[in-house]
Amino acid sequence: MVEALTHIIKRVREEYRKDVSILILADAGFYDEDNFKALEKLNVAYICGGRVYDDIKALVESIGESNEYKGKGNVWEFVDFIDKRGVWDKGRRAIYLKPFVNDEGETVLPNA
Repeated sequence: MVEALTHIIKRVREEYRKDVSILILADAGFYDEDNFKALEKLNVAYICGGRVYDDIKALVESIGESNEYKGKGNVWEFVDFIDKRGVWDKGRRAIYLKPFVNDEGETVLPNA
């Protein structure tokens, strides 16, 4: 996967513009430090979904206070932190996001 992305990114910069901003959106299957290092080396921004491991759940619960974002479909709670998996060289910014649920267990919609 990294080889294909590297080829495409280099081609875009050769054929379009060397300083073009590139953003890669990826699912949890791409959540690996080697992939992130390759994109960072190519000066490419990325957003990658991840898995919710037990240590991440514990960290989010220990933070306690969350932020709120009102989107088009509903209200979201989020917490951001630095995530560093066990063998990674460095941590990277992570955002834990979930729909806001009221005391009755119902998802809250904007303006409700």
